[in-house]
Amino acid sequence: MRRRHVSLAMAAVLTGALLATVEPVSAEPLQADRPAPAVGRLAAGPAVDPAAASLAADRGIGLAEATRRIRWQHDASSLAAEAATALGRDTFGGMWFGADDDRIKIGYVAAGAAAGSARAADVADTVDAVAAGHDLADVTDTVPVRHSLADLLAANDWIGDRLEQVDQNAKWPMKGSYRTDGNVVRLGVPAPDDRTAAQQALVDEAKRRYGSMLDIYPYTDRPVTSACSFPYCDPPLRAGVRIDPAGCTLGFLARSRSNNLLYAFTAGHCVDDRPSGTVYYTRFPNNEIHNIGPAHNEVFGLDGDAAIIRVVNETGWQSRGLVYVLASAANGGAAGTTYYPDYPISADGGSSMNMRVCKSGAVGGTSCGLVTDLGVTVTYTDEGVTVRHLGEANYCTSRGDSGGPIYAQRTAYGLVSGRSSGTSPCVSFYQGIRGAENLLNVNVVFE
Repeated sequence: MRRRHVSLAMAAVLTGALLATVEPVSAEPLQADRPAPAVGRLAAGPAVDPAAASLAADRGIGLAEATRRIRWQHDASSLAAEAATALGRDTFGGMWFGADDDRIKIGYVAAGAAAGSARAADVADTVDAVAAGHDLADVTDTVPVRHSLADLLAANDWIGDRLEQVDQNAKWPMKGSYRTDGNVVRLGVPAPDDRTAAQQALVDEAKRRYGSMLDIYPYTDRPVTSACSFPYCDPPLRAGVRIDPAGCTLGFLARSRSNNLLYAFTAGHCVDDRPSGTVYYTRFPNNEIHNIGPAHNEVFGLDGDAAIIRVVNETGWQSRGLVYVLASAANGGAAGTTYYPDYPISADGGSSMNMRVCKSGAVGGTSCGLVTDLGVTVTYTDEGVTVRHLGEANYCTSRGDSGGPIYAQRTAYGLVSGRSSGTSPCVSFYQGIRGAENLLNVNVVFE
């Protein structure tokens, strides 16, 4: 077993998957003396949010209505936090977005109420009052569930804590996660004949402990990591461009909470195992190499998958809170995106089920999809590393996209971590941005 919590010289360490592989998305380094293919600047399209454009095409609605619905996602994180406090730990069942109508759903535990209808009415009144404070009362619904979010999180943590150990020497790794919309904890398992004794013991114990809360399903992918050669930009430095020698993608710009120094995010596995002081660089469209700076700190393992690179030439790079959004074709029902090289980021946020997000990667370009799982634990089979606290979404990811930004409605949501390499190429994993900020003691730079 390899457990990755690597501390680099400049900072201290901060402290699942079935029959198809999951992989972190990083690539072989591009040799510094080998010219990269020139990337021409395309004509910029209209400043339309890619997530809104994707939703408009999927739903057959106007862009203004799609933009309004995507904006709900930005405001819903604080609504959920207030609803959780108002309803209490044992009643709040989590938040998600309607898969068909995009409305905000607040789950509540209805079992045990002396009068179910009265309890439901009380909950609805409480949630309405909270939602009204965010101007979201007309688009927020209450939904009865069997299990509280606190119970889902506790069960997911219990499973996640054990997956690294039981996946040792296993032919196929397992995968853990939870879904608020289904009110279940999920455990992806290989076929019975492919399970080790330790894996089967975990399945049996999880069934005994969690009963109807547990959703066991066949897992036919292997997680693998994601990073290659594609877009380069002139200053300002921004998220979504290729960085080497890791062959990964640059994430959001960020500033230290302690001394205001400028950094740039990428995936932890893009930095892991590289010599201390390794300098990361990118290119301008004319193929000239330009240094960004050395890796400062990283996490790759049970705490997550994130790293920061010091930006040493702030004046020259003119760094800004921008994302390089590429034109893209439709993907599995999600509409394509318009070229927008200066897409601004003005906030960060947490993830919820069925919310729509987009990613930019240095190889796979831009792709949009829905969040399909939370609290994901996977074992990256190509690295032999178990990573926890990831999100899962159905945008497409290519090798070379690791570290790239996950965003919607000018809000930062995460960093590309990996993908499934099996029969479902658009099953992708990401590190939540707020977790990355807290792990590495930085805040995303906003426009």
